[in-house]
Amino acid sequence: SDAYQSLTTGGAELSSAIGQLHLDYNDLAGGRPGTASFEPGVTSDPTANIAFRQTNLYGNLKLGPVLFHAVFRVSSTNLADSTAPMAAHGNDSQVSGEARYDLTRWGGKSSAGFAYTRLDRSLVNALVIDPTEELLPAGRTQLWTGYLLHTRDIGPLLKLSFGGTVGRNGVAVVAEPYFDLTLHLGSKSIAHLGVSSLFNTDVSDLMPDQMRAPDMIDNPVDRNQSTTTPYNQAPVLITQQGRQRTYMLGVRSSVSSRLKLNSAVYRHEVKDVTIQGTDPQTATFLNPNQLASGSATGVSETLQLDTGRNSSLRANAYVQHTTVQPATTFYNGNQPGLPAPMGLPYAPGVGLDLGFNVGGSDWTGTLVASALGRRTVATAEPMGDGTYCCSYIQVVNPVTSWNLFLHKQEGQIIFYAALYNVTKVSFYPGDPGRTTLVFGFQL
Repeated sequence: SDAYQSLTTGGAELSSAIGQLHLDYNDLAGGRPGTASFEPGVTSDPTANIAFRQTNLYGNLKLGPVLFHAVFRVSSTNLADSTAPMAAHGNDSQVSGEARYDLTRWGGKSSAGFAYTRLDRSLVNALVIDPTEELLPAGRTQLWTGYLLHTRDIGPLLKLSFGGTVGRNGVAVVAEPYFDLTLHLGSKSIAHLGVSSLFNTDVSDLMPDQMRAPDMIDNPVDRNQSTTTPYNQAPVLITQQGRQRTYMLGVRSSVSSRLKLNSAVYRHEVKDVTIQGTDPQTATFLNPNQLASGSATGVSETLQLDTGRNSSLRANAYVQHTTVQPATTFYNGNQPGLPAPMGLPYAPGVGLDLGFNVGGSDWTGTLVASALGRRTVATAEPMGDGTYCCSYIQVVNPVTSWNLFLHKQEGQIIFYAALYNVTKVSFYPGDPGRTTLVFGFQL
């Protein structure tokens, strides 16, 4: 039978004029995620179960122009079945500290910050599961990141933002630039030209979001963000030595009060990253495929149309070309013995996402149709010594999936539900197709 998950969360927060202190706890339980042979989500085992527990304690302190932030996090994971009560097990503890200084002077606004984190890990059988720190080696790892951002107006039509990040990822010092030039094209359109990057993704919580490169893979069919798992959401994982750099030219336009457009030409480049090979909708575990490099170059168009007082329509379409250079040998899953396809996994050449929203004063509903063109998918088999063998790359046919989301508020209680793949289409060769139901409430 199919895998299932349940998530229990809780939290508390104290606030004052100068800061906040926050505590939260996550307890994820699941059944039938896969056997101890490390094929989660592929070979379902009625006796297998997974547990993930995480506690976060963090706080902010604002003293004049300086904002301080500190984090303490502990987490544990366990994969078990009837033959191996601890088939795979991992423990993490992380301590982080950060400070950011904001200054408005010299005709603009500047932000400078420094973040440090220390991670201690122990594991059995190289269990790979989020948080992303699990991709770092066992033992102790120390990471730091510094960043600088300056934003200023250049006349009435231009705004310039520039800066960069520098840090140590545990093995080397890395530096990446940031640049964004904003041009007002009349009163209804804005153009952006810029470059952004990602590395040391778990070190800084205060870095301005605009400095972080956007998601490289936007694939709502294979990987929807709204699952029971509030982590393990990104198909591309920036590992200890990994980085991403994105170049983008975009134009945002307000055609009318009801219609908005966002057009973009982009190029994403990655180096030394891991691509997840398991769908978080049906399995908790990662099935990592290590890439030496990869890229995606394309164009996209997003349309937002208010169709009524309580309804709207959103459409996103893109066309792109992808390439990949694997860190280990890829095997052709369609025709064994021939060279493997070299497209970036889970990044289709053509994609379309169409969503319709409708709601009332205390409820909303969204129906989404997502279509993906031909694309490559990847699986990998971890070995007992922590290494990975045999990444199989397959080209799969175009597919369209329907997803339904409901959200209802009753007093202080929020109820929500999501139904993925309503029509049970098959995403991968050998996959019979399944519908996933997620529901819950929040106090």
